[in-house]
Order: sequence, then C-alpha cells, then structure tokens
Amino acid sequence: MASATGNGSVTFISKVQQQHPYLGITSNANFGDEGFLSTLVGVSLSHIHAQYDMVQPKFVMNQYSTFSKTKLVIMARLAIGYKLADHIAIRTFVTWRDTPVFKINSKENVIGKLIKLDNSFNIGLGLLLW
Repeated sequence: MASATGNGSVTFISKVQQQHPYLGITSNANFGDEGFLSTLVGVSLSHIHAQYDMVQPKFVMNQYSTFSKTKLVIMARLAIGYKLADHIAIRTFVTWRDTPVFKINSKENVIGKLIKLDNSFNIGLGLLLW
C-alpha cells in the first residue's frame, strides 16, 4: 500500500494485487563445470486487481476506483546459475511479461476511468536444493 498527501487535505491510497500462474517451454544448457543457463518462453494467465482510494478529511464520503482483469500474456524468463556443491546451487533470473496488453476500465468511474500497465520485469535471486 502506498500513499501520497498533497497539502494535508487529500490522501491517495493504492493497493495492487497480481497473480501470474504460467505454462511454458524451457531450455537448459551447461557452461563450464559448474554453471548453467535456463530459458523459458510461455504464457501467463495474469490477474491484476487494483484499488485507488481518495480520502478527503473534510468530506464524509470518500471516493475510490476498482480495476480488475484477467488475461493471457506472453512471458519469458532467463536464469543463470552456479553449482556451489552437490545438490546446492545459486540462481539469478529475470522475468518479463507483456503486461501493456492490459487496459482496465474502472468499475466505478470515480477517480479514473482507465489504467494502462507497463512491461513487467521481475528480478530474483535464489538457492536451489535438489
């Protein structure tokens, strides 16, 4: 949740929830004795739910807008890893989702009528145990 206040009179609060289960094809390659590279190309059934509230202390009624949509989007992931020991490796990855295809209309049309998303990039670092 994020909030911003302008001159102490109005507060905007935003809440965004996302779910991205995916299905794809992977390709793996080893480099050197301990390194590996993995790619994934697929589709993600992405669901985005956002709510924006405008709180005005002087008014009894606050305004809000709710946006919600589910859509198939293209995704790709690149991961690089290094084997530390038997059955232990460290991995870093970058995931991209084509989320600009989301154009979501507000259900209430109070604060805003439409939101458009930018490309989604996620970066991760993890420990693999197998």
